Amino acid sequence: MEKKQTNNSIPGVGFERGIQQLRICDHKEAVAEIYAALGINNRTSYADYKAGRIEMRGQQIAAVTEVFRKYGVTSNIWGA
Repeated sequence: MEKKQTNNSIPGVGFERGIQQLRICDHKEAVAEIYAALGINNRTSYADYKAGRIEMRGQQIAAVTEVFRKYGVTSNIWGA
């Protein structure tokens, strides 16, 4: 069965590029906010989302984008 791509999801794409653009002093706090935005509580799930191994839903994409925007990262967020 073929998986359909919806307009509100980004299959196989993580947010490693966004993480790389964070200032070092903001990293810990931003990652904690990303955990909350994704509704996760462990490093394994975080790593899977960051690498794009777990597909994010539309509301998760919006929430993660908002976290990056808060820390001044507004472009080139998605991808490895």
